[in-house]
Amino acid sequence: MKTFSIIIPVYNGQDVVGPALDSIYPQDLPIEDFEVICVDDCSPDNSISIVEEYARKHANLVIVRNQYNRKLGGARNAGMEVAQGDYVWFIDSDDFIKTFCIGKLLTIAETDKLDVLHFQYENFPDTWTSPRNPIDGTIMTGTEMFFSQDFIWYHDLVTAWRKIYKRQFLLENNIAFAEHIMFEDNDYAIEVFAKAQRVKHITDSMYCYRYNPESITRVKYTSVHISYWLNLCHRLRALKDEFVQKKYDIRFIELIDGFIRNNI
Repeated sequence: MKTFSIIIPVYNGQDVVGPALDSIYPQDLPIEDFEVICVDDCSPDNSISIVEEYARKHANLVIVRNQYNRKLGGARNAGMEVAQGDYVWFIDSDDFIKTFCIGKLLTIAETDKLDVLHFQYENFPDTWTSPRNPIDGTIMTGTEMFFSQDFIWYHDLVTAWRKIYKRQFLLENNIAFAEHIMFEDNDYAIEVFAKAQRVKHITDSMYCYRYNPESITRVKYTSVHISYWLNLCHRLRALKDEFVQKKYDIRFIELIDGFIRNNI
């Protein structure tokens, strides 16, 4: 049984997946204690050939091959289906992580019995960090962190890669990403923080986000983007219905209503 799983969706990443994998292996955790799961989301380029070269060198690298393109959320779900670690970290193939950080993250998460451990990140190549960087926090509920004045949730708490998750927490609460669409992080993050009982923020920068001006979220919007926004609205409505039924904090209900109106 592994203690830590890193899940990396791979699609059109032949120029960046190598550096991402290079950042993972100089770590402060024995290689037999963690696994690297690369999910081939039917990538049309040479990405998976590069990943296969790394798999021949590293016994803890597993390749999952999707039968069809499931997009980022579906690829993450595919990785979760085979993950064995007590904690999981979703890393994008065009980014990279700090060396010698996994052991520290795992130690904090296990010592504090956390459902979610949230941390700081840097933009690459500018090495810019967010001015909103609260001091190392105490353990709190996900609801308390989500509505804390230290964070602006849609800036600070949405991205899947800025936190590690207890795998059992995700499984027990049936939390999974929406598939075949964009904007899969939004409702996922709301559900995670609404259901998490033990979360914590640390100031250490553990992740390096590679700024890409050609990212699909930064190009001119098309009818495809609009369909994704509408899909998100439907998912948010379903999430609201669940929260109402289970009597979650009223602030989540109000936030979801406002979010839906804003998207429309």
